[in-house]
Amino acid sequence: MSELVRVLKRNARIILSAQNRLVQTMAHLPGDPTPNPEILQKAYNVLQRQEHSMLSQEPPIKIHTITPDEFRSLLERNGLEIERMVSKGVTMPLRFGQEFMMKADTQAELFSNVLKLELAFSELSDSVALGGHIQAIARKK
Repeated sequence: MSELVRVLKRNARIILSAQNRLVQTMAHLPGDPTPNPEILQKAYNVLQRQEHSMLSQEPPIKIHTITPDEFRSLLERNGLEIERMVSKGVTMPLRFGQEFMMKADTQAELFSNVLKLELAFSELSDSVALGGHIQAIARKK
């Protein structure tokens, strides 16, 4: 981060993004943990940064995540002034499953309404903690 800021011109803007650890942790929680109670420990370990989620097993690709507060702090510590932080993908990871989102026969109007809801969420600064992906627009002081 310090190198990015170092080469950035004064008052120039930069867009940065990161995976949200809060949502990544919730993604490990099944509707019913009874068949696999160990998943609760896995979710706790991801939240506590003791473990990382994996994008693939062979070769293992770790997903490094950050909370919105950690992201904000990282940017400010490195001399960036945050103009805006938004979340991306609120409804998909929290409410709508992959099976719904991947259906080929879903009406365009329904997807349009999902997008409308996503865009409305992204306008609310409080929704940053809900999105699977955090994006910040910042400028070098």
